[in-house]
Amino acid sequence: MKRRSFKMRVVESTATLVLSIIAAALLWCLTGVNNLLNWAGFLLALLAMLAVRHMSNGNALMRVRTWMVPSTFILLSGAVFSIHQYSAVLWAVIGYVTSQYYLLKSYQEYHAERKVFLAFFFLGASSLLFPKLLVMALFYYFSMQIQLRAFTLRTLLAGLFGLLAPLELYACVMSVLGQPEKCLEYIYHLVETGPLCLFSLKLDRWVNFGFLFVLYLISCAHYSRSNFNDKIRTRMCLYIVFLQAGVLLGCCVLQPQYYELFLPFIVAEISPLVGHYLTFSRGRGGSVFFYMILLSTFLVAAFNYLWMHSLISF
Repeated sequence: MKRRSFKMRVVESTATLVLSIIAAALLWCLTGVNNLLNWAGFLLALLAMLAVRHMSNGNALMRVRTWMVPSTFILLSGAVFSIHQYSAVLWAVIGYVTSQYYLLKSYQEYHAERKVFLAFFFLGASSLLFPKLLVMALFYYFSMQIQLRAFTLRTLLAGLFGLLAPLELYACVMSVLGQPEKCLEYIYHLVETGPLCLFSLKLDRWVNFGFLFVLYLISCAHYSRSNFNDKIRTRMCLYIVFLQAGVLLGCCVLQPQYYELFLPFIVAEISPLVGHYLTFSRGRGGSVFFYMILLSTFLVAAFNYLWMHSLISF
């Protein structure tokens, strides 16, 4: 009987998620053991991890039973220290992932407008916490036309109604509370743009973004060569995830002043892609990259720790 490699034992083991959560908790300790907001961020990261797992498993993005997708998410979240602190944006990440779950569920649905309405509703609700996220609605429609084949007049209107529902509810609540200026603030943050000044980013931000971007490229390269192993539905869903991840990475480059706000969305979006690569990469090259990605994750965490404590500077 052929002996399984360490990589395959990790991929197939149910202990992988538990060990990943423990490792992430230890990484969270590096940014403040006694900081309650820090641990509130950890709890939200765990909720986001469950949302990512539900999105992946609910749409059968992985053709085998594995915990690699949620494990990848929580480990990457632990390595990127700017995600640790509690922020309302983390709630938006949960809403965004839930939105994508319903978007992928609309594939070949007879009444796709029902899932589309929910997808856009959660996207609109998430944009209340991070207005720039509203731009993703354009790419939702693009995916409905190209990958999902679900773009009709009914789904177009369902998307618009779903997007407007939370925004109108928010406007009504603010009006009742006597704070209509909050609606103007939302519009301002939505249309506000800043200069494209990537050189203003500090080295730690370059390191974290570059690490995630390289993981995205590796996943893209691998899937372009192995996509025929998946069913058509899974392929279309993964193409959507690749598109959304690429758009978020591009938005982060075009609007670097929102770097810390885009980052948790990028981590959530590339986690299924990296998890897919780590699960299905084969051969000696796959094993080598598995160890390299695992080592790089902890090296990035070590760099962030040293940077945070000013032990290195450039």
